[in-house]
Amino acid sequence: MKETGSTRQQQSGDVHPLIRFLTRFRTPMIVIGVAVVVMVVGLLIALSIQGTREERALIAVEGLEDDLVSWVGLGSEEQTAQFELLEETATSIIEQYGSSYAGVRAGLLLAQALAELERWGEASVQYEEAAVRAGESYLAGVALMDAATTAENDGNPERALGFYRQVVDRFGDSSPEAPRAAFAVARILEVTDQITAAADAYRAVIEDYPTSSWTNLARNRIISLTVEGRIGG
Repeated sequence: MKETGSTRQQQSGDVHPLIRFLTRFRTPMIVIGVAVVVMVVGLLIALSIQGTREERALIAVEGLEDDLVSWVGLGSEEQTAQFELLEETATSIIEQYGSSYAGVRAGLLLAQALAELERWGEASVQYEEAAVRAGESYLAGVALMDAATTAENDGNPERALGFYRQVVDRFGDSSPEAPRAAFAVARILEVTDQITAAADAYRAVIEDYPTSSWTNLARNRIISLTVEGRIGG
């Protein structure tokens, strides 16, 4: 069937506006298309770089952990002689990766090495700094517990008390270490002769963590303090 003049004119009328639109906006459309391609390529490159950086960080901190294991197996004199190299490696990782997992982990490993040397005060400081870098992650709770125990070993119960309280206040509902930290708060209050506060803290352990093994210890301390007449029955 032959096309009539009116049919050809109608088809022409349908096509020509599209052609005119494409012709008129060709340059902006090309620019937009190029921009989109550049953005996609840039995003892929950024993701690749980020992935490579994270891989390097993990490799570095795993190497540090292996070095620490080997270092712990040395005699005390060799440990002291080689500690500086271990410290330099850990510090470099911390400076490069900061608050990332690798940076926090490197700080914990450095603190562990200091504790191995029984440099308790320095170890406690390193654990505290690692906790700050860890923010609200679970590693912060771990670091705070270690900061507390090394502070106690350093003969500084008040400093330890502050760390234990942070664990309870910040991670009381999430950290498996929270019951132990809560009991430690009560224990330190007791040994520093803050008996009324200690009894309240023991009762808090019983109330807040009824299924924890630390609860039985808290009950026993309440009984002992009562029998000794240090608190009312």
